Amino acid sequence: MSAVEAALRLREKAGEIKPDDIESVEVETFTVSYKIIVEDPEKWDPKTRETADHSLPYIVAASLLDGRVWLETFKPERFLAEDVRKVMKKTSIRVNPKYDEIYPEGIGNKIRVRLKDGRTLEEESIYPPGHFRNPLDRGGVEAKFNKLLEGLVPEERRREFLGDAWNIENLRRPFEIFRSLSVME
Repeated sequence: MSAVEAALRLREKAGEIKPDDIESVEVETFTVSYKIIVEDPEKWDPKTRETADHSLPYIVAASLLDGRVWLETFKPERFLAEDVRKVMKKTSIRVNPKYDEIYPEGIGNKIRVRLKDGRTLEEESIYPPGHFRNPLDRGGVEAKFNKLLEGLVPEERRREFLGDAWNIENLRRPFEIFRSLSVME
């Protein structure tokens, strides 16, 4: 997630980015990340949702191009798309020993994008939102929860669930709060 945060910040700085705008993308990460989500050839050519979800080259490219990461990011029409494949081909990834020194406490990633207009943009993230050293606040948790269930569970039932969840230690039967989340038909 730190690579996603860094890529999204770069996208904010650059504005909309097209594959042809990019000269190169350089990513610095830590060894564990490299071994799990970079090293294997399929990480550079994801053909399934699971591989796309565990591909640093893909997620950086998609973040830079789309300016967001959400459920549609992991649909075949996205991870097989020509534009992300083009950016992945311009991407290089290497291990930075600095990030090995702080792992697992921190999950450092730095991304540098060189654009054809001459700009070079760089961002680093070590403790992305949701990391134990940078937890989401209540509003962030609720926003993500509501976004995930919008259109599936009515707003009133989502509010009821959240009220119970934030007060779970006082509920007599806490497992019953999940009944309010039954999906609409």
